[in-house]
Amino acid sequence: MLNSVQLLLYFLILFLYYISLSSAQSLGQSCQTPDQKQGTCIDLHQCPSLFAIYTRRPLSTDDRSFLLRSQCGSRGHSPLLCCALAIQPTTPSPPRPENHQQSPNVRLADELLPPPGVCGLQYEERIIGGEETALKEFPWTVLLKYSTPKGEAFNCGGSLIHKDFVITACHCVDAKHLRDRRWTIPAVRLGEWDVTTNPDCEEVDDDENNDETIPRCSEPYVDIPVAEIIRHEQYRPKVRYETNDIALIRLQQSAVFTDFVRPICLPIAIANKKYDDLLLTAAGWGVTERGTTSHVKMKVAIKGVPLNQCIAQYGNLSIKQICAGEDDKDVCNGDSGGPLMIQHSVSPLHVYHYLTGIVSFGPVPCARKGSPAVYTRVDQYIDWILSKIS
Repeated sequence: MLNSVQLLLYFLILFLYYISLSSAQSLGQSCQTPDQKQGTCIDLHQCPSLFAIYTRRPLSTDDRSFLLRSQCGSRGHSPLLCCALAIQPTTPSPPRPENHQQSPNVRLADELLPPPGVCGLQYEERIIGGEETALKEFPWTVLLKYSTPKGEAFNCGGSLIHKDFVITACHCVDAKHLRDRRWTIPAVRLGEWDVTTNPDCEEVDDDENNDETIPRCSEPYVDIPVAEIIRHEQYRPKVRYETNDIALIRLQQSAVFTDFVRPICLPIAIANKKYDDLLLTAAGWGVTERGTTSHVKMKVAIKGVPLNQCIAQYGNLSIKQICAGEDDKDVCNGDSGGPLMIQHSVSPLHVYHYLTGIVSFGPVPCARKGSPAVYTRVDQYIDWILSKIS
């Protein structure tokens, strides 16, 4: 016979088990807010109205109560809340690209690609400028895992754009040592931050004690085998100007989106945008100003440079390329294939990251004064990307 304490413990375990099952199934489901409105059960950070309440200081008793009563489930250690506002804003149709006979197939993109809010969303940011990223920053950045005669290496980066696809530079998957099979790319790594640790941890301020910090850790990284490498058909590895330097990697198994693994948006909504003098961000694990490869994901803020200025430096570039860089700020060896990004507002409360470029080539040595780097311009390849994904 069970005594009363054992019975209480037994029913408590059953209750917690039931709660865990129901909360795991509640993401994206319909719900009712505390003020009797119909809503969707989503992550707090994806609901502008509730996130605005959450960030108020000081947080009133009524606000705290409303947030608690809004909880409709959880995902891991993160609460899910019932949001009364639509989280997927309508994305404006892209302008017709110049010198391009057919505009991107927006309807096909809507069917194939993750929408803003699923793509382009990160849960924290720091001040930008040649420094380490935060643990959750740019969760779409990936590392290409090379198998070489000397062992494992990470010589290029890429970006997750779909649960089944990574985008990178073609020269990262079509170099001579790959063509003659001395090197292979067996997998890509998602959810990485510090390549020397697993899982990764960083020190953050303790909300309860301002004078102390506490460790915050990510989930372990994920290595997903490569199913197929799709090179651009018109890429020519020996051509100096690296035109069509773009490739897709199809994953053998779908990526699971988390706070640390998430796709970036393709720039369909901002096709043909002029990036001259606009602030862009590049991220990766390339060589730093100290001449060594960074073991932690880095980021740098750089400005777009007019293409004719780059042509004067490098020669025959095309409208399918972007130039960006500033003195003492640049991407470098090991950043190849990684993202060049811009933040774009689809509404006052919805700001997402879009993939504007892919790191292609630059000056030697890196960050040479007056010599910006060159990136493959992603919006010029939307039709090609969609044709391969479909």
